[in-house]
Amino acid sequence: MTSFRKLYKNDNMDVIAEGIYSNNKKVFDALFDDKNKATDAIIKLINSEYVNEYHGFFITVIYDEDPRKIEGFVISYKQDQIPHNSTFMALKDTEDFSIPLMLANRLFNRFKFNLMKDNYIINELYVLEEYRNKGHGTRLIKKSIQKARQYNADNVVLDVEYGNDYLLNFFNKLGFKKQNKIFKRFMGNVPRYYRLEYKLKR
Repeated sequence: MTSFRKLYKNDNMDVIAEGIYSNNKKVFDALFDDKNKATDAIIKLINSEYVNEYHGFFITVIYDEDPRKIEGFVISYKQDQIPHNSTFMALKDTEDFSIPLMLANRLFNRFKFNLMKDNYIINELYVLEEYRNKGHGTRLIKKSIQKARQYNADNVVLDVEYGNDYLLNFFNKLGFKKQNKIFKRFMGNVPRYYRLEYKLKR
């Protein structure tokens, strides 16, 4: 029977880091010259004493029968759960990000907090390849929507890379609507994203 749980301290963090990296390969490749450096930095963010967008507290794992076997995960949170300077400190602790990038992230997150503090964010959704086509992705999104209601959020918000019609259709079937926004997550030669929104309060 499919179930959910929080991320445990003794879980295989490599599985989580690999999923996050796979979802954002173009972005991380633009920031790092080596995949191992990228996944090491992600693991540091997951385990950081500072709350950030990849923190283990925000990771929900899905499994079937064996709780130790991670079959997929979602990272989701209400924007106001992340203090203004916390992500900056977490990035600084990784020792892998440049100071200009961290400062840009700090400014962006301050703007994002004020703009989206009442929204519930789905930051990452990943299902391991051998467990796909079993409905895990849908279950993880519905679990996130349930948590968003518990936090009394206005909307559930996520980003999909421009041109990814498969994911756009997937989220559309779950009730997400594409906003008229296309933007870049980071400066430089990195992919563009659509903003999708699921309204909780009408």
